[in-house]
Amino acid sequence: MSRELFGIPNNWSWTFLSDIGSIAAGGTPSTKDETNFSGDISWLTPADLSDYAQKYISHGRRNLSELGLKNSSAVLLPKGSVLFSSRAPIGYVVIAENLISTNQGFKNITVYKPIFNEYVYYYLKSSKSLAEKNASGTTFLEISARNFSNLPIPIPPPSEQHRIVAKLEELFTKLDAGIEALKKAQAQLKRYRQSVLKAAVEGRLTAEWREQHLRASLNSAQTGKDELEPAEKLLERILKDRREKWETEQLAKYKSKGKKPTKNWRDKYKEPIPPDTTNLPELPEEWAYMGLVQYSQDSQHSIKRGPFGSAIKKEFFTSEGYKVYEQKNVIYNDFKLGNYFIDQKKFNELKNFMVNKGDILISCSGTIGEIAIVPEDFQAGIINQALLKISLNENLIIPKYFVYLFRSKLQEVLITKTRGSAMKNIASVQALKEIPFAIPTVKEQRQILNEIEKYYTITGKVEEMLNFELNCSYSLRQSILKHAFEGKLVPQDPNDLPASVLLERIKSEKSKSKKSKQMEIL
Repeated sequence: MSRELFGIPNNWSWTFLSDIGSIAAGGTPSTKDETNFSGDISWLTPADLSDYAQKYISHGRRNLSELGLKNSSAVLLPKGSVLFSSRAPIGYVVIAENLISTNQGFKNITVYKPIFNEYVYYYLKSSKSLAEKNASGTTFLEISARNFSNLPIPIPPPSEQHRIVAKLEELFTKLDAGIEALKKAQAQLKRYRQSVLKAAVEGRLTAEWREQHLRASLNSAQTGKDELEPAEKLLERILKDRREKWETEQLAKYKSKGKKPTKNWRDKYKEPIPPDTTNLPELPEEWAYMGLVQYSQDSQHSIKRGPFGSAIKKEFFTSEGYKVYEQKNVIYNDFKLGNYFIDQKKFNELKNFMVNKGDILISCSGTIGEIAIVPEDFQAGIINQALLKISLNENLIIPKYFVYLFRSKLQEVLITKTRGSAMKNIASVQALKEIPFAIPTVKEQRQILNEIEKYYTITGKVEEMLNFELNCSYSLRQSILKHAFEGKLVPQDPNDLPASVLLERIKSEKSKSKKSKQMEIL
C-alpha cells in the first residue's frame, strides 16, 4: 500500500498506523457462560456505538469478568487508546476514557508519545472509505489487523497536531450547532404537517368553504338541487343499494338452482355494524361517523374473509405471470419492485387476494402502518400475508383522502395494537373495524385534498431547502477534514519540530524497547 495519498507540507511525513502506535484487536468469550460477563471490565461492541456521538467512551452495554477476559482474545487497552470498528459496520471511532476492552469487531491503536491521540481519532473519522477499500468479506466487509496496520497517515509536527485538533473542534462546534438548528426545523415542519392534517380531517381546514356551500345548498333547495348531499344520507342510500344488490344476487341464485326462496332468506343479510360513537365530539354539519365495513366496497367480504393477503409458499413462485405484491411495494410506494410471480392456475385459486386499481394496501408485519394506493398502471396480481387490503366505496370516500385520514389517526392505532416480540404483526383487522372515522361529503373531501396539497407543496419546498442545507453541512465537515489532513487548515510554524524527526525518535524508542525485551528473554 502506498504511503502517500495526497500532497502534504514539507515538514510533515507520511507513515503507517503501525509506525505510530501499538495495534490490538479484541475478542468475545463464550456467551453461554454468564460468569464471563459478570465483572467490571468495560467491554465494547460496534453495536454500542450505533447511536453514540461523543469522542470519549467509558463502557459499553456489557462488562467482562477477569475470567471472561482470560477466556477470550480480548485485551485490556490503556486509557487514551483509539478504538476503530472494523466490521458491521466499518468506521465508528472513539477514544477510551479508561481501561477498556473490545470484541473482535474492532482494530485499536494505542499511540506512542508524542503523537496526539485526538489527531489520530479525527483522521480515522475521515478515513472510513479508505478502510472500506482495504477490507474484504462476503457476508460483511471487514478490515484485517494487517491492513489496518498498513493504513497510511500524514503526520504533522506535534504542536501542529494540537493546533489542528483545536481548529477542528472550533469549526465543528459551530457546524454542529447549525446542524442541530436544521434538524429542529425539520421536526417543527413535521409537527406543522401533522397539525395541518389534523385540522383537515377534523373539518377546520374547510370550515369557511363548507359554510359557503351549505348556504348555496339552502338557496338551491327550492329548485331540487342539493349542493352538498350529507354524508349520513349518502351512507343510508349506499347501504340500501348494497342490500338491494345482495337480494337481487340471492334471488338469482335461487332461480338458477330451480328453488324458491326460504321464508326468512332476507334475514341472512348482515347489515354493517356501525362503530361506537359514544362520547365522541360533535361533527361539522354534513359529516358522519363511519366504520370500515360501511365505507369498504363489500361489507360481506370484509366480515367473512378479512383483508389480509395469502401466505403463499415459495414453491409456487414462477419466473413470470401474475405478480405477488410484498411489503416493499408499499414501504417504498413502488409497485414495480419484486420478482415473485404465480401462474394462472394459482392466481385463480387466490383471486380473493387480488388487487385492483385504487385498492388501499397497508403493511402489517415488521414495518407496520405504511400505506399506498394501487396505481392505474399496476400489474395484475395478489398480495402476500404481510399486507392488508381495503377496497373502498369511492362514492363514500376517496382513496387519497383515506390515506391522509389513516396517517392522521389510524397509523398510530395499528402500531399500538400489535402482537409479537422480534417481529411485530397486526393481530387482526378488528382494530380497523372498531374505529369510527369522521367522514365528510365526497365534494368536501376533494376540497380538503386541495387544501392539504397546497400546504404540502409549500412545506415540501421548505423541506427540500432544509435537506439541501443539511447535505451541505455534511459535505462541509468532510471538506474541513480534508483540508486539515492536507495541512491547509492551520498555518505551519517554521519553528516546529519536523515530523520526520519525531518519527525517527519513535522508531528508535521502539527498537530500544524491542532489544530490551529480547535481553529480558535471554
